[in-house]
Amino acid sequence: MSLTIPPPRHAWQVITAGICALVLTVGLARFAYTPLLPVMRIDAGLTAAGGGWLATFNYLGYLAGAVLVARVGDMRQKFRFYRVGLVLAAVSTGLMGATGDMTTWGVLRFVAGLSSTAGLLLASGLVLNWLLTHQRRPQLGLHFAGLGVGIAVSGLAAAAMADHLASSQQWMALGCLALVFLIPAWAWMPAPAAVSSATGADAPAPPGRRWRWLLIASYFCAGVGFVVSATSSSPSWYRRRPSPAAAAGCGSWSASPPSPRRLPGTGYRTGWD
Repeated sequence: MSLTIPPPRHAWQVITAGICALVLTVGLARFAYTPLLPVMRIDAGLTAAGGGWLATFNYLGYLAGAVLVARVGDMRQKFRFYRVGLVLAAVSTGLMGATGDMTTWGVLRFVAGLSSTAGLLLASGLVLNWLLTHQRRPQLGLHFAGLGVGIAVSGLAAAAMADHLASSQQWMALGCLALVFLIPAWAWMPAPAAVSSATGADAPAPPGRRWRWLLIASYFCAGVGFVVSATSSSPSWYRRRPSPAAAAGCGSWSASPPSPRRLPGTGYRTGWD
């Protein structure tokens, strides 16, 4: 009986798999909600309080996933969780467009937040494990480019669909787009190999307890500042026309402020008024 041995991966494949995992689980499953929030408030009847609760469920899902992953030490178990997270990210994104029920939305946003750990924590660990095994540790920085790429992909996709699709259709389209990134994230991420004792000996000593608590506190403060502004600024910008100075300072806007647009099939405007 012969065993099928998977082909060896190249560094560009592993790093691309990690980037695609971040685009899928963070850029689409988590952050696509921000540009779609104003449209959902218009054509799906989402209230301001409801929008806040959906964001809260998403962050609670990420917190739950981070706590769960922290309790798992086996890299192979983490690899299985990683693949489950990829599927959950794609499914939870697409299903947002299949319902208008607030409770179901809350569950889906929680699941999407839970899946974010697959990219931000698990994929990062798997990529680092492979790079350490192959003496390519400095290339880990390329993996985290997926965070910026993912946010850019979700924002550009939402902007491209704003004139043509309602929010439910945009969610379904993003779910289809998620499949494009799921394939390489699944196929090119190799199963983890044990790090050799020589490699482990070369690793620096872990930081002290005081340093870890200071890092946790600073990360907490940065997270609060980012979450509140990233989630809440979208509807406020959506409602008012920016000044010429503000428009000139934002690279994603053209020289002239955008004009109001209407959602297809409705009388609602989706631009600034």
